[in-house]
Order: sequence, then structure tokens, then C-alpha cells
Amino acid sequence: MQNLFVLIFLVFSLQGFSQILPSSHGVHHKKSTNAQSDAFDATTKGQYIVITNNNVTSSYPTPLHKWNSVYGSEGISSGIKEWELTIDSYDESSSNTWELLVGIAHSKNYPQKWFTLGCSGHGYISELGAKTRIDNCGSPENYGSTYGEGDVIKIQLNMNNGELIFFKNGISQGVSRIVNTSLTWYLAISIGNRATSVSLTG
Repeated sequence: MQNLFVLIFLVFSLQGFSQILPSSHGVHHKKSTNAQSDAFDATTKGQYIVITNNNVTSSYPTPLHKWNSVYGSEGISSGIKEWELTIDSYDESSSNTWELLVGIAHSKNYPQKWFTLGCSGHGYISELGAKTRIDNCGSPENYGSTYGEGDVIKIQLNMNNGELIFFKNGISQGVSRIVNTSLTWYLAISIGNRATSVSLTG
């Protein structure tokens, strides 16, 4: 009789467990599989910028260099925002020492130039590993590592404290700037050479 009670107890326990177990899956939070966190704004891109899905490149003929920019569609005015960019291909022109500039801008007024012109943005320079100066935005200032083909650059903008941080292949390059949190910011990319291609991968 004692064994019968034990058997009945086990049967009911297993049934209860099987009913509870599926509902417990609801407490697990899966990471989103949507890699696209923004989109390029085709209405404000430079003349030579070509947008294909989440990829941008320049159609300006190599080996000549001419800046053209493209901006993100999503304006950021609060919270924490991250963009992930993959450098699919990269070209170093002898006529320029910047080549590629990624970062954020509060204005979309310079699609035919580099986006930090007029101090309207903050950028991370590929060939130098530098950042653009805050008082002279056409000049570099020491910052982090250089980057190029195959590298993944993450841009993290924290509008709670104003910190702008760039990451190269998952490694923080440190706080680049404390931005003005009263402004709305957009992803911004400036490409100088046709052989350079960048994808928005996160």
C-alpha cells in the first residue's frame, strides 16, 4: 500500500511539473535577431553615395578622393543607442589621411562633404585612429586604434550622461566625447574612396 501511495504521488508530481515547465519559459528573454537597428537616409545622402540594403559605398572613381556622407534615419534624443558597422572593404588614398569617418551628427547638412564640418558631429577616423577635435572639427586628436577592412566598429551613445564611446572589434576605445544631450543625434558616415564599403550590421 505504501508503494502505491508513492507511485500515485510521483505520477501527479510529474503531471504538475510538465504543466508548470512550459509556462516558465516565459521568464527567459531571448536576444533579438533583428540585426538592423537603423536605416540609411537616402534623402540626405551625398551625390556619390550608393545605398544597397544596409550597405553604403562611394561611386567616385578611384584613386581619386572626394568626401561624401550619409546619415541614419533614426534621431536619438534620449536613452542609450548603439550602432554596429562592419568595414567590408577599405582603400587608402595617397591624397588623403582620413579615408573613412564614422560617428554621429546633429545636422544632416553636409552630404557632399565630411559630416563633422561646421562642428556638427563627432567622428572616429579610420586611418589615424583619431577623433575629430571639438574646437576644430576638420582636425584630428589622439584617441584609439586605426581600423580598416574586416573590422567591426560599434558606436555607443548614452544620452543619460552624454558619453560617446567607440568600440573596435568589441574593445572600447574610451570615451570620445561628452555630447550635448539637448540635441538630437544621427548615425553619420563619410566615405572618401570608391573601394571603401561599410555595412550597418547592428
